[in-house]
Amino acid sequence: MVTCFNGGTYAKAGKADLRVRELPCHGRSAGACKKKGANDLLGYLEGELADRGMDGVTVSSTACLKACDRGPVMIVHPDNVWYGKVNEEAIDAILDAMQEGETCKEYELT
Repeated sequence: MVTCFNGGTYAKAGKADLRVRELPCHGRSAGACKKKGANDLLGYLEGELADRGMDGVTVSSTACLKACDRGPVMIVHPDNVWYGKVNEEAIDAILDAMQEGETCKEYELT
């Protein structure tokens, strides 16, 4: 799992305290999310955040949140929006929506 915390400098989203958790499973050596390439998503997410100038976002690892059938998962706080089946295309779409101050309905888990 990866957690990204915004230090309050991401003004384009219109939120003073935006947090993103991107959840590739690091909890088990053969975890479902790892099998889906989640480990590579961490580097991709960090690169996209830098390329987009989304300064103030910090990325760190967390443990499994038991969403294996929907993973990898990304969570955006403070709105508590969960996204599933996250891949590079999904990350692009989610970050696009975040920059517009919106949610990405295509990948949103309900």
